[in-house]
Amino acid sequence: MGTNEPTGQPGGLVCASVALVNVTAAGVDVSLPLAPEMVGALMGYGDPRSDGALYLRLEGIVGQEPANLSVHLDLAPSKSSGAATGLHAGVIGLFGVGQASKPDRHGEGGSGLACSLDVSRILRQLWREAASTPTSLRVRLAFTRAMRPGAQVRIGRVTLLHRSTT
Repeated sequence: MGTNEPTGQPGGLVCASVALVNVTAAGVDVSLPLAPEMVGALMGYGDPRSDGALYLRLEGIVGQEPANLSVHLDLAPSKSSGAATGLHAGVIGLFGVGQASKPDRHGEGGSGLACSLDVSRILRQLWREAASTPTSLRVRLAFTRAMRPGAQVRIGRVTLLHRSTT
């Protein structure tokens, strides 16, 4: 686990995807529902002096070839709902995804990669600009360059995690 990855203590799961995510040439939008009790706590997180950090985690990433995924975030409903992509949160490099997607000769492994992005700064900005109480976090995933026809990446789960620093 890298130094920028959530440890899961204290804090924990804020919201998660409910279905397998297929990223194709057109990209994909994933909606992570925000429970009303979480929204109040997260809106308070918009203060930069608040405790903790928020991480977007992608788990069970499988595919055939290396790729880079661009990640954009937005809240729904939002003032920027007309914007196609939301705010850019970063790029995730999927080098080694082909090897991580294949079980070894003993049938072990093959569950893919897991990656995390610190999205604290981006979400602070989105909370400050929210026109109303958000009901979901929209995650836009798209390849940064054209992939071969039919290429896709599958993601088992997309989660938003909170990690307290105290």
